[in-house]
Parts: sequence; C-alpha cells; structure tokens
Amino acid sequence: ILQNVIGVLRKNVVGVLGPASMEDTMAALVFIGALSAIHALGIPLLNSLCPLGGYLYSRSYIHGRPNTKKLALCLNFSDIPKGEGCLAKFLNKITCADDANADEADQSASADAVAAKKDDDNPTVVLNIHVTTEEIEKYPSQLKELVKRGHQLALSPASTYRGVQNIFLGNEAAADLKAGYDSYSKLIGQPPKWYFAASSDGMGRHPSLLHEASDLGMKVSYWSTVVCVDGLNLRPDQLDSLKGDVRETNGGSIIFVTLSEKIKTKVKRSEDGDESKLISSIICQILDSLSSGEQIFSFVELSNVAKDDATMIL
Repeated sequence: ILQNVIGVLRKNVVGVLGPASMEDTMAALVFIGALSAIHALGIPLLNSLCPLGGYLYSRSYIHGRPNTKKLALCLNFSDIPKGEGCLAKFLNKITCADDANADEADQSASADAVAAKKDDDNPTVVLNIHVTTEEIEKYPSQLKELVKRGHQLALSPASTYRGVQNIFLGNEAAADLKAGYDSYSKLIGQPPKWYFAASSDGMGRHPSLLHEASDLGMKVSYWSTVVCVDGLNLRPDQLDSLKGDVRETNGGSIIFVTLSEKIKTKVKRSEDGDESKLISSIICQILDSLSSGEQIFSFVELSNVAKDDATMIL
C-alpha cells in the first residue's frame, strides 16, 4: 500500500515540490504509515503471540502428561460463592465421596476423604482456583479454607486487566502480580507455584507478566479445554466435546470452567439466589461424565498433571 501511495505521489507531486522536498515528504509519509501500522496491527498481534512468549520467558503448559488419567479442573475464584456458609456448602457438595449432593456433610470428614483418596491414587476432586491480588486481600479466610481442604490456588491477573489490550500497562500489571505473590506467601505461608495466564483478549499473556512469573519461580498455565457455562446445565454438545478432548489423550487435560456474567446474574435474581448450587451442579456434571465408564479420571492438583520432571507414562 505504501509503495502504491509513494508511486502516485512521485508522479503527481515531484514536479511541484522538487526532488529534495519530495524525498523529505516521502520519508515523513513512510514514518506516519509505520506508526499507524504498529498501532493498528502490531499491538493486537503482539498480544496474540504472547503464548509463544510464555515458552520463551517461563515454563508454560497448555496440557499435562497424557496417558495418566489425571485431569486438572480449574475455575476462577470469582465464580465461587463466598457468602457465610456458602463456601462450605459448595465444597461439601463436590468433595463428599458418598453423596455429592449432600448439603450438610461434615467438613473434616470431607477433607479427610479427599486426602485419603489422594494418598491411595484413587479418583478424587481437587480444584485449581485462580485468584487475584485483590481477592487475596479481600477474602483471606475463604482462601485459607480452600487450601485447608486440599485445593490449589494459582495467581491470575487483576480483573481490571481482563479484556484490556494495552502494551504500555505491562509494568503496572507485573507490579500487581508481584504484590499478589507477596500477599499469597504471607497468607498461606508458602509462595504460589502457578500463574494462570488468562484469555488472549486481556493482559494475562503480556510478556512483562510472563517474565515476572518466571522471575518469581512460578509456572504458567493456559488450558486444554474451556467450558463456558451459559445455562443452568451443560449442553449435550459441551459434554460431548469435553469427553472427546479428554479421552483423546487419556489424561493430562487442563480444563477451565468459567461462568458467563449472564448466567451469574440470572442466578442472583432467582428465588433462592444460591450460587453454590449452580457451580457445584456444573462441576458434578463434569465429574459424572468423566468418572464413569471404561475411562475413569482423577481430578488432582495442576502440579500433578503438568510435570516437567517426571518420566513419561506410555
């Protein structure tokens, strides 16, 4: 395009401006055109290519080891109910081995059951939960309860950076990640192991964030399969797609479950407004579809799915 513009201008303007002025004009036009191209194409392209940057900057995973029958079930902390009693009710529903739908299961027994199953290498339910710096500071008791129950936390970008594409916010986002790292370490008593890079339409895959995660010693997680919940139940095509993706590799999948704002608003406006019923029901549907039949999978910590220091199981 620039060559065509230059050719037209060279034919029509050179006689008016003269050769010297013409060269200066061409240089200015080329410079303006280059800046426009960088603004219109370069920044979105760089953001899209950031997953490649993840492999350059840090240890990153879109999938774990296949043929292990182990899966990592991931979700955002923002999708989990946090009201008084709601978190315990939610955890009891998804971790009780005998009755996944029990409302008043004993908490200690639930935690012991999960721990025993993990020790015996049997199918269990362990969640990998993405949490932001703001959530660490706002919900410390809930996060400590999750860790006590045997679930794993991973840092994720602040909600203000979701859906934002701005290459100049990299240092600010990296500073927020460092603050979250420090807050997590202070609250839990040990540093976080994972950073969730979030979707490609936000700042989560910015090179500065990936570089900061590497400097802090964290591994980077993307996902193998995304399950976007837009109704009270998973659609048959969603379950079929999930089962197909998981069984194709016989384990190692990183499954990211996310609730749409539309469905969360709908539940809040319902008669009981109990969000714990929605997310626990969705998770139980996933567990039922992948924990029965010929191929039975375990839902474990992300660290047990994505291992770069383990012998491949063939």
